[in-house]
Amino acid sequence: MKTLLAVLLVAAAMLATPAQAVDGHELYKWGKEWKRSDTENSRDSGSFTGYIQGAIDLYTDLSDPEVKFLKAKLFCLPDNVQLDQAFEAVMRYLEAHPEKRRFTASSLVASALWEAFPCD
Repeated sequence: MKTLLAVLLVAAAMLATPAQAVDGHELYKWGKEWKRSDTENSRDSGSFTGYIQGAIDLYTDLSDPEVKFLKAKLFCLPDNVQLDQAFEAVMRYLEAHPEKRRFTASSLVASALWEAFPCD
């Protein structure tokens, strides 16, 4: 029984993935798969679209006047914007600024969307 428990603990430790911030290199890798694939069935493509959608949700919620977390909006998506337009904006930004890919993906998504959809 002790041997089984020891084996299970070692296996669990080997499978554990440390929590790390995603950087722009990883986001760009995912985005290349998104651009290349016809569907969102690949893991990288889904990671790209899901990451950006999550970032949009987070930044939108944090800049809500009722939440009062951010003092100003980071970007202003028009009411009629499609998610694919946001995905394209992020990919254009990552392609245009390879030197910035060392930064966290969340900051790059915010920068890309700010550049593509500035608040007036």
